[in-house]
Amino acid sequence: MKKYLVCIIIFTFSLVVFAQIDRGQVDSLGRFPFHENTKIYFICDNVTGNNQWFNYIREAVNRTSKASVVRNEPFSDKMTNINMQFDTVLDKNPTIAVIYVGMSELAYNRNDPDALKTVIEDYEKTVRSMVEKLKDNYVLPLIVTPVLLGEKKHEPNPIDDELNTVAELTVKIGSDYGVPVINLRDIFVNYLAQHKNDERDAGVLTNDGLYFNENGSWLAAAEISRGILQVINNNPGYLLFSLNPSTNNLEFHGRAQIAIFPMDTSFKDTTIRFSTSTTGARTINENSSQYDNPINISRDLIVTAAMFVGQAKIGVDSTRSFIKAEPLSPIETPEGMSLIQNGLIYKLYNELSLNGMPREYIFPEEKFSGSGYTKSLTLNDITNLSENFALDIIGYIEIKDGGIYSFKTTSDDGSVLFIDKKLIVNNDGSHGTQSVEGSVVLAPGFHPIRIMYFQGGGGYAFDVFWKSVEDNDFTIIPGDILYSESFPEIYYTQEHK
Repeated sequence: MKKYLVCIIIFTFSLVVFAQIDRGQVDSLGRFPFHENTKIYFICDNVTGNNQWFNYIREAVNRTSKASVVRNEPFSDKMTNINMQFDTVLDKNPTIAVIYVGMSELAYNRNDPDALKTVIEDYEKTVRSMVEKLKDNYVLPLIVTPVLLGEKKHEPNPIDDELNTVAELTVKIGSDYGVPVINLRDIFVNYLAQHKNDERDAGVLTNDGLYFNENGSWLAAAEISRGILQVINNNPGYLLFSLNPSTNNLEFHGRAQIAIFPMDTSFKDTTIRFSTSTTGARTINENSSQYDNPINISRDLIVTAAMFVGQAKIGVDSTRSFIKAEPLSPIETPEGMSLIQNGLIYKLYNELSLNGMPREYIFPEEKFSGSGYTKSLTLNDITNLSENFALDIIGYIEIKDGGIYSFKTTSDDGSVLFIDKKLIVNNDGSHGTQSVEGSVVLAPGFHPIRIMYFQGGGGYAFDVFWKSVEDNDFTIIPGDILYSESFPEIYYTQEHK
């Protein structure tokens, strides 16, 4: 009987703890009538991005809409790396971007005051840069402060002061740019102060010093959902733009059409008015042109639009910049080099331990285990693979008709794809089987292609696909358009940054 009584008490306590968390915030976000073209994009590092809170938000939104709720493959835990790779976020054309990067670097450098100072300076510089770029590209930002509470016992954490400084700094950045901030640091600290006992933190919002348990994930999901709703409420009547055909809904080749529609699909009996410019956004009023059909575009253009009921504007002006992309030029074959129609050359590296692509995309030569040719861009014609291995695949792809081409890698674990040294597909990171795609405009001719893949243990998968703008579905890249050069080592001397 006592055992059952103890179970009832523990269960009741759990209900009390969970009752303090307003999960209704997540449900409210899930009930917002998002248009399917809405993309809520989370910019995370490899700690914040691997917590369950993201799944709670995505599942709530996707119960009632087809809006995209996505996150980057965690860039890194170093702010300098996050900043360098941030431009890949803009290529995804987010509607709302949530910046939530942690500060595990503070923990790593807690015994070095100079390093701590540098980490905080890098954080401020990186977050300011990201906010500026998002606003310049008409993306709606939200910032979430780092938490990194650790397992508090009887003593304060050694980096509490620095974490509080970062939280205060984040709030100031939001104020400086007029961007909402969710001070998750304060919210978690206050929660723990209300729910702790003599031995440990009741509720246990973090495990292993970094990751949230279920309770912590729900609290984070609720507060971040509240922030997203605040962004929406600050931008009533926000409009979305769709560019077709396009590489990423921002760039096009030749001619395209722009469609406009409300992010909030509940608006009825409204009209949209718009204006176009090549120099900057223009204010929309009742005399602006009425949008009735998609807008034809054949040059760089900035489009601004707003919703009206009769002559009354009911929301904010919404703007997007569209760019006519120049095709990447084909190579001019150097003297003495010939191309051979036998597929791409691969280099195999065995016995590696990786969680992401190596620095400057160079696998260690001491792990080199052999090479060969592949026409299938799968693992079918590659042998002698170890448990942890990597592939560096190089050569040329023949483009017979110029235009927009999309490439996709499906991999477990990470993969990346370059065309003409430009990163087109970033499917990096340690993860299960997942697909990531990217697009590029290519002129007819031969283009250098490089594909890198690593397998970090457990199951593995690796396939590469493509399609042109005229194709409906992705297909395997035909082997007869994959070429190698007669002296392939030259490609390894080129930089791929």
